[in-house]
Amino acid sequence: MVAYMYPPKRYLGQKRGLKEHEDLIAAVAVASDKHKDAARLYSGFDIAVHPSHSENVGGAVESLLMKIPTITTDVGGFPDVIKHRQTGLLAKAGNPMDLAEKILYYLDHPDQAEAHAWKGHAHTRKLFNVKRTAREIKGIYETILSTSAFSK
Repeated sequence: MVAYMYPPKRYLGQKRGLKEHEDLIAAVAVASDKHKDAARLYSGFDIAVHPSHSENVGGAVESLLMKIPTITTDVGGFPDVIKHRQTGLLAKAGNPMDLAEKILYYLDHPDQAEAHAWKGHAHTRKLFNVKRTAREIKGIYETILSTSAFSK
């Protein structure tokens, strides 16, 4: 949907914006309950933008695993997967101008966006590798057990 987002005019009793973005969002939510295929959705994206004000790693992992150039805000766990100008772009949370700057950068530099996406894919696969993570956790537990009161 490409349309200007008119806020509802509360003084006229409107509860929704003029172009009904809210209806589209609600319809997509209903349709996605029947066809939750994130891989198919992401494959059509040029850029994935995750502008959250609070997040762990969220959808950034999905878009990076799909090799989609990814822009996130600099909150929560996002900086763990998005290394600015390496695996994606980080924008300042709550700053639409900074977010727009990052979006325009990727649109103007598609080769750079693609390079970041490939590096982000590799980084995310390494970061969330189940076998590596299990070995690290096992090592942590072994260290705790060998240096604590449990070993006595």
